[in-house]
Amino acid sequence: MSTPSSERIRSYDKEEITKAMSTAPVDILKACNSALENILRQANEARSVSELSDADLRFPSSVLVVLDTHLGMILNEPGVPAQELKSFWVQHFWEACLSTNFPCTLLEYAGSSVFWALTSDERDSAFGCLCSFVHIWWHGTVLVEEGDVQVRTPPATWVARIVTESRVLWEMVWQHRAQIMADSDAVISGSLTGPSRYGTLRYIQSLATSLVMIASTQGQGDDSAIRTLNSSKIAHVALWTWWVLPFGDAQPDNHALEATFTVIQNTHDDLERQRFIDDVFVREIGADAVLTKLNRSLNELPEIAGDALSNSLYFMEVLSNANSALSVAYAKLPVSASVARALRKGRDPQTSLPSGKQMWGERQLRKWGACSGILVNIAEGLATGIRAPSTVNGADIYSILVHGILVAIQVAKSGTPSLLKKYEAAYSDTFDRWTYNIRSRGRSDSGIPGKVIRELSDAARTSGYSVLLELRKTSFESNLPDLIVFLLDVWEQLNKALGVDEEEMRKGITLHLPAKRCKYAKDVDRPSTVQRLVNLVIGRSPTNANAAASNDIAHNPNLFMPSRLHE
Repeated sequence: MSTPSSERIRSYDKEEITKAMSTAPVDILKACNSALENILRQANEARSVSELSDADLRFPSSVLVVLDTHLGMILNEPGVPAQELKSFWVQHFWEACLSTNFPCTLLEYAGSSVFWALTSDERDSAFGCLCSFVHIWWHGTVLVEEGDVQVRTPPATWVARIVTESRVLWEMVWQHRAQIMADSDAVISGSLTGPSRYGTLRYIQSLATSLVMIASTQGQGDDSAIRTLNSSKIAHVALWTWWVLPFGDAQPDNHALEATFTVIQNTHDDLERQRFIDDVFVREIGADAVLTKLNRSLNELPEIAGDALSNSLYFMEVLSNANSALSVAYAKLPVSASVARALRKGRDPQTSLPSGKQMWGERQLRKWGACSGILVNIAEGLATGIRAPSTVNGADIYSILVHGILVAIQVAKSGTPSLLKKYEAAYSDTFDRWTYNIRSRGRSDSGIPGKVIRELSDAARTSGYSVLLELRKTSFESNLPDLIVFLLDVWEQLNKALGVDEEEMRKGITLHLPAKRCKYAKDVDRPSTVQRLVNLVIGRSPTNANAAASNDIAHNPNLFMPSRLHE
């Protein structure tokens, strides 16, 4: 059978396009690519959309609708099971993309004035196709174990081509955000359901976050791709979509915020980083709004666990000291309660990464390392009067400290105690600061308020003894890490500063947890039980656990060190 001419293909209706995509996808994408190039050429000649013929726009629009409909049904983002990447439609679409210039041309088209004069549905289909393209790229060639690649890996030059073509698109999205919001509000107010009910807005977020992930992992030591994105408005767009999309089905995680920080941390100009914080985080969205939503995400999003929780806690720590407006907003938040509840979720999913599975101990230490920065900030805020005592519950602070000690004990026993070395400073800063500030109560203006002291003391009476016993037990191990010696000493000192002696703690655990010590001793050697141990030590059942002045970034360049953020 002879191949139909490009003129014949461009006359196809949707039914014919659907059939042809199953037999000759390359021909369809070549014809669509040619049609899009023709539209762009006419646009560059200063012709308006109204001057373009219906035939010029109808064919590529129909192709994009067909592709978006079928690929969207198969991929059903954000989850893309491996077997679905073997779908006939997915494989044909991907191979056709590799054989043509279609993805780059579509990106250029989406960044043109012609595109933004189209209807919301037409733009939605185009963004849907772009999302499918980058999702197949990410899930089929990057986020896989070696030997499990589901689709053919694109040439290395594709990363540079795609990110370069996308720069104009992000500028246009940023310029047209009022129009996008109006379209999104119209969709939400209607009766549409399913993954596309937030229309272009959700597609834009998915495209931005996926492209940042690809650019940051495909450089092989060359950071030119992520630096190219840094010169665009992609971080602005990612942060904006994170703010406007509601939590839930429309936004089940903080990936867009992670994408924003990934781009920012690869900005080597401190002043440029600070400008982004001031202009976008504070002026565009608002310091209170950003931190309140981030604080809510710790408990409202079930996907915030493991590495995702570590990253979100890290964002909270960084933003708390990013500028004066964010520091003031942070001091109003009851962040200790949110952090304590997040740690009690008890979920620590295994993470599959291109470089292999991350060690359990490193994940737990990273998580508590972010918590330690938050605890130091809270202690400083209480001592200086910036933070009101009503925003802090001493029992929550105590449970976070307990969590940190239990993690250190588990890592020390796991055969990888060397991991503790890099976190010694975080532990010493946190425990020394709280111990000093508690002791300063009544002797200076830098002490912890009495209300928080009383709550800490009550928690120590019922929760401190089991931790003390386990630290003493661990101190008899061979090759004892220095951190365990420090924690044993500082734990005794902290509880003494709270006015709770060992006998009082022993009586407290006898009264409140008579049957739990043996269970604690048995379970402590299993890393998967750390969260249950925290609940046990602080006297909460798993069922009730879930119910229950600043420096600018320019003066804190280490806040955005790439090693702090885990992808």
